[in-house]
Amino acid sequence: MTLSHLDGKRILVTGSKGFIGKHLVRKLKSLNLNFIEFEGDVKDDISIEGNVDIVFHLAAKVPQKNSNEEEFNLVNEKGTINVLKFCNDKGAKIIYPSSIGVYGIPKEANVSEKSKLSPKINPYVYSKFKGEEACLEYSKKYGINYVILRISNVYGPEQVGKGLIPTLVDALKKDEVAQLRDKKSYRDFIYVEDVINALLSVKDEVNNLAINIGYGKTYTIEEVVKTINKISNKTLEVNYTNADSKEVHGFGVDISLAKKVLGFYPKFNLEKGLKEVLGF
Repeated sequence: MTLSHLDGKRILVTGSKGFIGKHLVRKLKSLNLNFIEFEGDVKDDISIEGNVDIVFHLAAKVPQKNSNEEEFNLVNEKGTINVLKFCNDKGAKIIYPSSIGVYGIPKEANVSEKSKLSPKINPYVYSKFKGEEACLEYSKKYGINYVILRISNVYGPEQVGKGLIPTLVDALKKDEVAQLRDKKSYRDFIYVEDVINALLSVKDEVNNLAINIGYGKTYTIEEVVKTINKISNKTLEVNYTNADSKEVHGFGVDISLAKKVLGFYPKFNLEKGLKEVLGF
């Protein structure tokens, strides 16, 4: 991956202490790029001395046990507006990670950027969609350049929370029974290093686009469990509460545009990524 487009740029990272943020900061350090971490709260006005050319806006409220709609609104929508105001002041470009969830429950097997958006499936996804809308609005009003990356189910080392893979890994380590719904459901899982490479692949000439970022292949929940068992040489016990359901949920992600405009080709299939997560 050629990153010459980042040479001489001053980069700001919000949300640098989060899951993806930590991995991005490590990568930027390893590349000796000029960046700063925003240590404040994006719900407040943002003030940074000196020039800033690119903002990786990773600060976000993610779903947790006691999350409420107002928190998503304050951080993911209003916080993004504050970041956009800052970008307008500095003449900076914003790279905004959104969620593949903005497509809702699509009818097609694979969603492309032309697929219908249906983001009101939950407050988190809707708040990320409102952040997308804010990017478009500021671009039209003030000429800010943006790139929205609609990221599929990201996973990797140091991930915590309600996601499928951290739930399974936690159960494996604690020798507990994982509680899941339907083993036939399927998703596009993307390893965090591939996400970082996608973020850093946004060149100067790529502007004002929403781009899907995924692995480009789906795996069923059952396949994920079997892969973890294969790698760990253990048997992860799972209780499927909806095991007899004939209804299958899931969709794939068309990453043709990412390949075309970013030169993005993910390198980690599920087994390779899970080996990194499990330390094998």
